[in-house]
Amino acid sequence: MKRFNFKVIVLGLFVITTMVCCNLIKECPKCFTPPEPLRFRLISKVDSTDLITSGFFHKDSIHLYYYDQTYRKDVDLMVYTDSVTHKSTIFSNEIAWASVSGFKDFYLTLNSKVTDTLYLNVIKKEEDCCAYHQYISFKYNGQVIQIDQRDYVYYVKK
Repeated sequence: MKRFNFKVIVLGLFVITTMVCCNLIKECPKCFTPPEPLRFRLISKVDSTDLITSGFFHKDSIHLYYYDQTYRKDVDLMVYTDSVTHKSTIFSNEIAWASVSGFKDFYLTLNSKVTDTLYLNVIKKEEDCCAYHQYISFKYNGQVIQIDQRDYVYYVKK
């Protein structure tokens, strides 16, 4: 009889321990938020006019790239001009992905004579079963640029 009680007690402790341990494991659905695209506008230091819609730079001449060791890799970017406000926005989804992968220095060719440098630091973070991407800093020609909280666009004054 004692042997039977011992087995029941051990089995009972095993069941209780298993139930407690299983309840300690946090179950949550995996989620993933991709990085936001980089969006910025080029505006004049003098009078704040848009440098693309004013014709100072032409959208077809603008290219973005970085170097993977000695190989130049182009980054997809688009220049969108709002027909109502006549404001142009340069944006790229790919640049944030490249930054998360470890590339931080980028080059923006505006025309045959002007190539500017961009530094973008985006990192991947995980919290409560969710992965997301955080912009740490954005520099344009070495100057830290803050995002405009009204429209989430960086305004670069040239």
